[in-house]
Amino acid sequence: MSALEPLEIVQLEDDLYQLQLDFVHAFLIHDPIDGWILIDTGYPVKRGHPNIVIRALQKMNLTTSAIKQILVTHGHPDHVGNIGEVEAQSHAPIWMSQQDAAILEAFIPVRPIYTPAGDPGK
Repeated sequence: MSALEPLEIVQLEDDLYQLQLDFVHAFLIHDPIDGWILIDTGYPVKRGHPNIVIRALQKMNLTTSAIKQILVTHGHPDHVGNIGEVEAQSHAPIWMSQQDAAILEAFIPVRPIYTPAGDPGK
């Protein structure tokens, strides 16, 4: 196996962490009521490599079951690349735009939740 993708975790605030996943970033926020929220999941890891998000969680002494929500800023591969495995292990709902959800569902067997544009109450 070749060298693993670079991984660094930076604590930005008491409950906010930046996950530097190779050349992209994801974020973890801890909310005392809602638990851990993962924002983006980084670029897909190389075949045969362990999932970089799961590696980051392990480095923080967390497991995927700690993730209670997944928020995707947009559907580019460097933001959803590890979402399938993280969702499968965490069972956390995935929140993203309707347009990006349609694209993601075509490639990864997950069921994102989205808020219809213009009506956050629905």
